[in-house]
Amino acid sequence: MTTEEILLENERRMSLRRTDYDPVAGVGCLGPRVKVKTPFGRGDEAFVPEAMVRDPQYGEARRSMAAWKRLRCRHDFEYWCATCATIRDKTSGRDVRFILNAPQRRVAAVLEADRTAGRPIRMILLKARQWGGSTLVQLYMAWIQSCRRTNWHSLICAHVKDTSSVIRGMYTKLLADYPPELWEGDERPEFKSFERAQNVRVIAGRGCRVSIGSAERQEAIRGSDYAMAHLSETAFWPDTP
Repeated sequence: MTTEEILLENERRMSLRRTDYDPVAGVGCLGPRVKVKTPFGRGDEAFVPEAMVRDPQYGEARRSMAAWKRLRCRHDFEYWCATCATIRDKTSGRDVRFILNAPQRRVAAVLEADRTAGRPIRMILLKARQWGGSTLVQLYMAWIQSCRRTNWHSLICAHVKDTSSVIRGMYTKLLADYPPELWEGDERPEFKSFERAQNVRVIAGRGCRVSIGSAERQEAIRGSDYAMAHLSETAFWPDTP
């Protein structure tokens, strides 16, 4: 294909994404969904996860717009991304809300299938560069720590420590721009130091720790009770026993 043909095909695919995917309305989103009337606006409707409607707090949450949105964030990863998560757009350089692209939605579908089935989530992702695989994985973990679990610790480990720091930097931006009315903690969203540890931060109000490390110094990340681990650039890790 010529460069012009590739660009035209890319635009065709992007236009399909724009018309058949709306994470706020729930159109084209993951998992079994039901159409409901939102408790605000002028008769607006949305497709929300079935698990949200079954939640014992659903009836009470319908009395408040903020409570309804917080409940949906707990059950709807894609909605949370579109309303709470800020990333830097690689094309424009601007800060934008995180709307999943097509490859990211495929990965999220695998993660959600395991989570909702009660299975441990295990994924080896062999990927091309710069389509947002690491962003998707890290923000999925951030969603769990921000909305679903407290005292649930995670590790980011790459081939070198600087790469781990860059990945955690996405998390720092997310907390800095998090809508305060949707935050599920009793302190404002931010990273705080943990016991003066240089490589460990704790999420205020959630009790969740986020540690960084590298394959260069494997012993430095031993001894912690990690519930989640994002292992990046493993093709470049040194061979060891």
